Amino acid sequence: MNDLIGLPNRYNLEKYIKQKICTKTKEEQFAIAFINLNRFKLVNDSLGYRAGDLLLTQVAFRLKKAISKKDILFRQGGDEFILLLSDVDKEQASSILRNIQYSFAKPFKVDTYDFQCSVSIGISLYPKDGESTEDLLRFANVAMYHAKNMGYTYEYFHTGLLEEKINRLKIEHELINAMDKGELSLLYQPKLNLQTGNIIGLEALLRWNHPEYGAVSPEVFIPIAEEAGLIASIGEWVLYEACRQNAILHSQGLSTIVSVNLSTKQFYQEDLVEVITSALKMNGLDPRFLEIEITESMTVDLSKATAILHKLREMGIQISIDDFGTGFSSLNYIKNFPVNTLKIDQSFIRDLHNNLYDKTIVKTIISMAHHLNLKVVAEGIETEEHLAFLQQNHCDGGQGYFFSKPLPPQEIMQKIEALQQTLGITKSSKEKGMFKKKLQKTLRLQPSIASEKHVLQEKYQLIAEHATDLLSVFDSQGQLIYASPSHDEMLDVHKLDYFQNVHPEDAPLLEENLKNMSQQKAPIQMEYRYLHKQNYWVLIDSLMTPVISKGGYVEQIVAIGREITEKRKAEELLWNTEKLAVVGELAAGIAHEIRNPITSIKGFVQLFQSGVVKEEYFNIIYAEFTSLEEIISELLLIAKPQAIHVKTINVRKLLKEVWKFFYSECELKAIHIDLIMKDEVRFFKGDPNQLKQIMVHLIKNSIEAIQNGGKITIHASYQSSNLVISVKDNGKGISKNRLAKLGEPFYSNKEKGTGLGLMACFRIVKQHNGVMRIESEESIGTTVMFSIPNQEEPN
Repeated sequence: MNDLIGLPNRYNLEKYIKQKICTKTKEEQFAIAFINLNRFKLVNDSLGYRAGDLLLTQVAFRLKKAISKKDILFRQGGDEFILLLSDVDKEQASSILRNIQYSFAKPFKVDTYDFQCSVSIGISLYPKDGESTEDLLRFANVAMYHAKNMGYTYEYFHTGLLEEKINRLKIEHELINAMDKGELSLLYQPKLNLQTGNIIGLEALLRWNHPEYGAVSPEVFIPIAEEAGLIASIGEWVLYEACRQNAILHSQGLSTIVSVNLSTKQFYQEDLVEVITSALKMNGLDPRFLEIEITESMTVDLSKATAILHKLREMGIQISIDDFGTGFSSLNYIKNFPVNTLKIDQSFIRDLHNNLYDKTIVKTIISMAHHLNLKVVAEGIETEEHLAFLQQNHCDGGQGYFFSKPLPPQEIMQKIEALQQTLGITKSSKEKGMFKKKLQKTLRLQPSIASEKHVLQEKYQLIAEHATDLLSVFDSQGQLIYASPSHDEMLDVHKLDYFQNVHPEDAPLLEENLKNMSQQKAPIQMEYRYLHKQNYWVLIDSLMTPVISKGGYVEQIVAIGREITEKRKAEELLWNTEKLAVVGELAAGIAHEIRNPITSIKGFVQLFQSGVVKEEYFNIIYAEFTSLEEIISELLLIAKPQAIHVKTINVRKLLKEVWKFFYSECELKAIHIDLIMKDEVRFFKGDPNQLKQIMVHLIKNSIEAIQNGGKITIHASYQSSNLVISVKDNGKGISKNRLAKLGEPFYSNKEKGTGLGLMACFRIVKQHNGVMRIESEESIGTTVMFSIPNQEEPN
């Protein structure tokens, strides 16, 4: 038996098959199914062998549930299983294999990860394909590899597969010498800025030009290279060659970034940083001109992947997540990675013109990435419709055959101008030509504004540059005199009754802004809701710019609008996702803090049960219960704020009491507390208990932030009728990313612990109509300042 998952092993299998062949009846048939678990190596390499064992156990359980009692499952070894199907023909075997396929539709739970896994199965039939154990197993294995390479779930053996196997071995043999023979080369596909048309990078793509087979597809030889252990050496060559050729392009005047894709094995190899450093130094290329592309699935080991990415970023190398949207990274993972760019997989771009689902995904990815200050590059742009959609939704960059196929390095410099004109000069002239036609059409349809034609033509260039937006022109009194044809797609404005379709709550402000511009003579940006021609509200983001005459008065107002309904929905979805992720982190922190005292108390109870009782144990248990009470109190304070009980507070006395409370702890930790109070600080009207809570939480946070002795300064003063108190420490500080989010609902400032204290402080200060500000710098320290006004006593 196999010790890990309790299945019979290969020895039992061979013994059983031989026995079955010897005792079979003339008509009896059976099938051997060779099962290989796809992507198992990724789990083993990324999460470790324990996680791999957990996955194998779950796989075995599902396989056994999918087969009948007369069938037997064996463990071949590694990620392979063998299934013996008794008394079945091909049709019956296929039915069982489909059951197995369906059983793998649900993800596997590996530690905290949901892991989608599939199988590749090869089947041989007795006696059709062979009459010996060796032949049946070998042919099932050949069929399994063919299924794996073709992306099938299962494949039946046939003699043609043997010929393919021989060719595969030949390819592997010749790939070993391909680098030395100069058969491998790199092509480069340009990446363009979708707004300016400038080249922002080149993606290096590996090609193999075989003297006999011709151009061998990477989809054919890359899997063979990975299986044969050649991918590391090929990967090193690609890095070196990409750096070398980019250095040459720099010397020719093209300063751009070259992107190199890493395989999972290459990404996790121990000398990755040394290999990349060597490639850069040998070719004299600045690290900022190299971008490493990895896929989402390669980051399954979060801590290890993050550490590697940080090392690369510290070198100045750019990091891109390739094929984004096809893996299993959550927003919570991506925001922790030091990456620069997300690349939207071409599968989402391909059907943009007729797939609402893909449109929504692409919009959400763009919005999400920009929210995290990441750039977005779309792959697989092949049509003008693809380009227009991505431009309208503010995608930063793109690549695809619409711009250029992958090019040999010697052709790049020759085609720069033509590439940039794809979006630059050519785009501008095309838009102007199209705009003239649209303008003439609009003037014919709206004769009432024909007299304004000369005005519009004078401002033509301003409008032409934004021809894809919603363009409208108002007179100095705020009356609409022109609406571009781009409105026709969704808004009904042909009668010039523009304000009639503006949402009743937004119309007064829009009219007021337009009228006020005559006096202000400055641009105004606002959002308002407009009734779509299909009778639902859309959100418009509009920038209104006054056109000033030579005499200094406003002639017209040009409004450039954009429909942002889907963008706003995506942002709200992102915010909800962020909030849920942070709530999860907060819950995990609370659970951790509660579990510690509970575990301690449970241990002492077990000691009591075994007859071990000491007096000091009760003091420890009491302290643990006190800790639990504090956490529960903080939770209740967040969930249900306390009422403010206004009293006259002796501020000096209260602060000295807090200082005394922490004195002993600070002495033990070599922390000095300075208490500085201005002379005027005496009495204040507020809630003394809540003010004390704020001070206790802030000082506790400062003590936790100071690791090896330090100083805390408490400063109190009056500003007008407000009490202003600051707590300053020279502790470890807070990172910029975390600092930017402090005060948001559910956000914790701690790497560990609940983080409820600071959240409670924000809540109390806000409840007192006050403000709270935090300044911090990593390794320097943190200053928290809050200001609250005198509270009025209830009548």
